Amino acid sequence: MDIQKKVAYGKLLGEIYRIQKALGIPNECSDHHVYGLQHGMEPSIRAIWEEYDFISVDEIVIVDELFDEIESGNHKDVTSEEVLLDILESRGLPESKGRKVLQYYKLGGFYKERFDALKDNPLVPPDDSK
Repeated sequence: MDIQKKVAYGKLLGEIYRIQKALGIPNECSDHHVYGLQHGMEPSIRAIWEEYDFISVDEIVIVDELFDEIESGNHKDVTSEEVLLDILESRGLPESKGRKVLQYYKLGGFYKERFDALKDNPLVPPDDSK
């Protein structure tokens, strides 16, 4: 993205953050950065853009492929989201991005049956003391 677009988006974000603060809505942006965004200060703009964790379609496809494998009967070892995240990480998708894609799908109602099954089968060590 070119610098002019970043500055324009930064100014918009700065205004949004300023309005949120005025309304008492908490946000993570300091007054220092709000002012910097509103006035096109490069360090504030860089700080905001570096914060965003872009997730590409190729990274989302990694999750789709794993769910396809699970639906076709492979990976019966996926008994929790943690196991799911471990497999995704072994395929090159960092855990932080994996969690975001899973949440994205949950909020969209995708793979609902699979997520429900994971809730019913949490990865808890068996209690051998009884």
